[in-house]
Amino acid sequence: MIVARVDDHSIVQTLAENSAVPVINALSSLYHPLQALADLLTIQENYPAGIKGLKVAWVGDATNVLYDLAIAAVKMGIHVAAATPDKYPFDEEVLKVVRQSCQNGARIQLTTDPLEAVKNADIIVTDTWYFSHSSPVPPYCTPQSHSPVHSPPSLSPRSLFPLSSASPIQFLPSSVCD
Repeated sequence: MIVARVDDHSIVQTLAENSAVPVINALSSLYHPLQALADLLTIQENYPAGIKGLKVAWVGDATNVLYDLAIAAVKMGIHVAAATPDKYPFDEEVLKVVRQSCQNGARIQLTTDPLEAVKNADIIVTDTWYFSHSSPVPPYCTPQSHSPVHSPPSLSPRSLFPLSSASPIQFLPSSVCD
């Protein structure tokens, strides 16, 4: 067995095509399946009554982490809403895979508006807010701190914060926080 953690996804594809043993993608530029498994395990641990019908909101650049989380989540019946900047949108080929993977009524929603994505979300997930870019993309802040959100807050030992109508976290346009 080969467990490959590589930069370019084509390396994993070449390994799989030419290997006599199984190849596991531990990380590539296009996918990050092991992170998706870890995320789903954490979600299941925090929602013991069931995860079907939950809504996961993603806020940040469209990355390999988002792609595999979306594929895995919709296979488990979890709705996904992803807010990504115009400059770094969701990959169209991966979107086809996500849509083909939807089960149990799950769906994916794409937007550029973080407020739209997090509306009625049970869980908010983010990765880096800048993926191989020269500057971060922090267009929102929390009213509690009035400072831009550059990375997710660690609000629990596993950085998972289920939202409710009484959630202390709100996202506002950064102009409000100046």
